[in-house]
Amino acid sequence: MTDTQDRDPSSDSAGSSAVQQRLHDARERLAAVGESVGQRFQEARSNVAGERYEHTVESLRGGYDRVRGDMGRAAHDVNDYVQMHPAKALLVAAGVGFVLGLVFRGEKG
Repeated sequence: MTDTQDRDPSSDSAGSSAVQQRLHDARERLAAVGESVGQRFQEARSNVAGERYEHTVESLRGGYDRVRGDMGRAAHDVNDYVQMHPAKALLVAAGVGFVLGLVFRGEKG
């Protein structure tokens, strides 16, 4: 007789059942690993996004502080100039006002 004829049909069923059970267990473990990897990926992505956000916020704060300081210095310089040269400052302001008036008055007629 050949090997296939010597086997007990009940042992084939038991072997098949064991293989199916192992396959089922492997699928469950694979699903659990997939969930774990997915969670870790989400955590890593959140951390990277959080780090980028913090970096962006710090950059913006630094830029804001720099511009604020520059504007403060510019305002101080203008005040100093006006105090040292009041007539020139008045003429410049009048000239700028005149030009802006011409630009924004529109056409009449």
